[in-house]
Amino acid sequence: MNWSAFKAVLNDWPAPQLRDLLHELYKLNEENHRFIHARLVPSQASVEVSRSELKRILSASSVYNGKFHHADAKRIIDQYAKATNNRHAVASAMS
Repeated sequence: MNWSAFKAVLNDWPAPQLRDLLHELYKLNEENHRFIHARLVPSQASVEVSRSELKRILSASSVYNGKFHHADAKRIIDQYAKATNNRHAVASAMS
């Protein structure tokens, strides 16, 4: 099934069902939670959440314990950039 088919189905869904679906996706995992929060409620708090996650990933203990993966940091930055479409917020999250 491609995106066009999903769009056709979603066009007929009532708003309460769309909200329920969005809520389920929000609860599904931390990545969805961050993405939906950044997209729908852009704020300094969403910048701080992404910044704190990046700090955790880039911490000395992560690096020295062999838990650092460049792809994890890139994924957080890319997802935040896609969610906000705001270069200044992305730069702020990375500082």
